[in-house]
Amino acid sequence: MVLWLFLPVDYLIHSIVILLLFIVGVYYSKKVAEELKVHDPSEIVIDEAVGMGISLFMLPHSFILYFIAFCLFRVF
Repeated sequence: MVLWLFLPVDYLIHSIVILLLFIVGVYYSKKVAEELKVHDPSEIVIDEAVGMGISLFMLPHSFILYFIAFCLFRVF
């Protein structure tokens, strides 16, 4: 299967990565939006990555749970 299913979950590292991606995403998204002169450019997808990271944050390693979380994230 996939290696990440067998790796231990470190919630501290996971939360730090999500926080750093959020901060970097906000900073650079604003710069790119100003440069492109577009309010919400569709080229910027860091918000989707951070949102998925938050959605999957406390889930145990389970492909089914990840799939359900992904589907719910896309619907809402």
